[in-house]
Amino acid sequence: MIKVVKKPAADRAMEAAVVCFCSNGINNSSMEDIALEAGMARSTLYRYFKDKDELIIAVMEREAWAMAKELSTKITVKKSFAEFIIEGMLLALIYVPEHPVLGKMFAPDSLATSSRIVLMKNHLSQVGITVIGPAIKAAKLAKLIPAELTAELLMDWLIRVLFSLLTMPSDITETNDQKRKLLEAMLLPALTRK
Repeated sequence: MIKVVKKPAADRAMEAAVVCFCSNGINNSSMEDIALEAGMARSTLYRYFKDKDELIIAVMEREAWAMAKELSTKITVKKSFAEFIIEGMLLALIYVPEHPVLGKMFAPDSLATSSRIVLMKNHLSQVGITVIGPAIKAAKLAKLIPAELTAELLMDWLIRVLFSLLTMPSDITETNDQKRKLLEAMLLPALTRK
């Protein structure tokens, strides 16, 4: 006899949300659509996620952790902490728009939702803080960066820069080389000891 293992309802709901977000976009996916896709009643979905924002946050956190894990294997060893941060930012700027779910978060029709969730809530920052926290500690010990620079401050600022570059393209940051030049010009002074 084959034993069927059912996924926990919250996981099924998040997977269903991913399917709906990829098919319909974030704003056009209702909790009813997601419950139907997950094969559960809407009331069951609301038992796990009090509202759509909470479900979006859970999905985005899960996808952001997966992205951070993947990108951390792609960041080459750099000469400095600043180069590590710039390389991570560039990889995120390339990866996020191509990602089936994260890319939807920054689509024009999702800007109201994404700005509320990405900029006003601290959930996604925690992913980045976990990734850059050890590098900040090491750079501080080596006195390579300003003492007042914390992982929380840096991550909040980096997320705002990423959000801007992802949602408001400019003709001076169309190519990856242009993005690198901008990040080097603006980030290097902030990330080096005075």
